[in-house]
Amino acid sequence: MFVRKGLKRPTLLKVLLIFGTRPEAIEMAPVAKAIEKSPDLKGIVCVAAQHREMLDQLLKFSEKPDIDLNLTRFFGA
Repeated sequence: MFVRKGLKRPTLLKVLLIFGTRPEAIEMAPVAKAIEKSPDLKGIVCVAAQHREMLDQLLKFSEKPDIDLNLTRFFGA
């Protein structure tokens, strides 16, 4: 646990993982798992969903992301 200046209680260090394509998600999976196992870290997963169909296939087998930017809605894919 980390103690921030001015706080008396320990806090988790937040780590934001951002990816948009299936290959990026595959590369980030071990990092996300390691963060998940750490008692000192809180992982936040954000997907840009640049390649929505391929990314959704992969995400079926893992937890839902915390944040979904859904960029295909604005830019197409």
